[in-house]
Amino acid sequence: MKSTKTPTGNLNPNPKIESANMALSLAITVFIKNLSATQWFHGDFL
Repeated sequence: MKSTKTPTGNLNPNPKIESANMALSLAITVFIKNLSATQWFHGDFL
């Protein structure tokens, strides 16, 4: 994560949007990491 933020260079100037994107990225990362552990569900839980 970049600690320095510039109003013109920041892609997500809205803190709420940035927090949502970080949460989404974290959720996707956890999901990908758990794919190998959830393959035996055969995707039925989706």
